[in-house]
Amino acid sequence: MNSYIVVLAALLAVAAADHHFKRCPWTIGKYPFDEAKFAGEWNAIAYLPNEKFGEKKCTKLSVSSFKGESGTTLNYKFTYIQDGKNKAGEMITFSKGDKGAMAYATYKKEETSTFSPVYKQAIVATDYDTYALFLACRPTFNEETKEFGRDLHATILSRTTTLPEEKLKTLKSLLTSYDIEYDSIKLADNSC
Repeated sequence: MNSYIVVLAALLAVAAADHHFKRCPWTIGKYPFDEAKFAGEWNAIAYLPNEKFGEKKCTKLSVSSFKGESGTTLNYKFTYIQDGKNKAGEMITFSKGDKGAMAYATYKKEETSTFSPVYKQAIVATDYDTYALFLACRPTFNEETKEFGRDLHATILSRTTTLPEEKLKTLKSLLTSYDIEYDSIKLADNSC
């Protein structure tokens, strides 16, 4: 009987700890995914703010794809304005087989010499011509507080600098499926 109580107490402790631990959302990338159709020019229309990156304006992405024997590479060259300065960087994603919308990703800003830690990235929805929903996440650990967390990025992309309001509302609603609050998604400033 006492062993059951100990096991129950341990399970409750794990459940309580898990309740405060923000995990990366479980995602499935669009399948089938056509890298060639996805390649081209995109604009960030809305995003989940991330204090690590600060405010950005007029984020544009140029995506190219390469399908090799071992998988698919998407290369994102991006430009943006931050603190009144033009900035740039790149992100590289790689997926095995035909799962191009589910990949591992790393990025680098032009002012840094190293790439970021690896993220799990997914293009969870796209019609290739109008919009795309992009998610990237990696687990984190805060050494000072000894707490686990996540570094979550979510962006609504468009081939133009705007989207119709109803479509934008629908896409923001879709992002709530990934443990993102609707009101936390911020419209991007594309007034450049």
